[in-house]
Amino acid sequence: MKKLWLVAAMAVAGTMVGCGGSSSGNNGAGETTTTPPPSTETPIPEMPSTGGESGTGFATFEAELATRTIAMSDIKTGGSRFPNFGPQSACENRDYVVAGPYAIQVAFNSDSAGDIDDLKYAAKVVAAAIDDQVAKFELSGSPYTDSITETPLAVCVSTLENGGTFEQGNYLTIEAGKDVSDQYSLAIHEATHGLFKVIAGVDSNGSPGAVKYLDEGKALFAANQEFVSSGDRWRQWFDAGNVNPLTIENFGDNGVDQSNPQYFDLYPFYHTVVRYFISEDGLGLGVQGFFQLVSVGGNRNDFEAAFNARDLGITYADLQSQARSFQEHTPAGDRLTPLI
Repeated sequence: MKKLWLVAAMAVAGTMVGCGGSSSGNNGAGETTTTPPPSTETPIPEMPSTGGESGTGFATFEAELATRTIAMSDIKTGGSRFPNFGPQSACENRDYVVAGPYAIQVAFNSDSAGDIDDLKYAAKVVAAAIDDQVAKFELSGSPYTDSITETPLAVCVSTLENGGTFEQGNYLTIEAGKDVSDQYSLAIHEATHGLFKVIAGVDSNGSPGAVKYLDEGKALFAANQEFVSSGDRWRQWFDAGNVNPLTIENFGDNGVDQSNPQYFDLYPFYHTVVRYFISEDGLGLGVQGFFQLVSVGGNRNDFEAAFNARDLGITYADLQSQARSFQEHTPAGDRLTPLI
């Protein structure tokens, strides 16, 4: 079977842009996305895996990383790739190294963040994460790898940032001081936001913007983070009058921004929706089919029409209105398939 990249007609933006999350601190240069707080359940090393109520992560990754050979440059002085806004600015003009086949540039945000060996190790973690993302999703030769080859990812390992962010222009931030598996997971999560933007063809100003719940959900899926595996938990969310995750197509919809206590509470639900789209027990798109749908309808203005054109047995409007039923129905007319 030919890969999606060989058969799908795609209007692709040449530069990744930020999405979903707070737009503060970037001088209006596009939105920023932020990873949720880490989970605590014992992880497993596959990406992506079946996940679970508390997420999985990559607890055994450190031992596996030790067996891998990843090209690494000597220290380079005064990196200037980092933009003068947001948490990335802390890495401006810091020493950096270049790692992996996609020449990822990695810097610490301060001289006290670690020595050169620490920097090289962080760079190895990030390069491994990107390599694994490309391999897992069969992205070699895709618009995504074209994008990060033309403008390599610049990764700021920051003592100032809680978690990770993806910002406009191929920049990632991951938090220093986290264990190796968390940094690996963060790098995959944030890089997947860039992947989503490239596939969706969202322009450099973030307009019309990617579908928020799909963008976050796909990043959570890639990084083995939490999803809702309990039908009771899923239904209780709706029965309590909480926000329908399928209505969060834009940052701030229904008042859901980072000032809203439900902002991160919704993340496992976004992930569950993406799993529903991909799973044979859901809409059955598979990963490549999901990417193909995103390639023609990943932005907010086009998604409903692109979804309906796929003739998946339910309209997008009905999918949204029947979202509570994801976990309890089987395919029959307008009824939906369970995930559990």
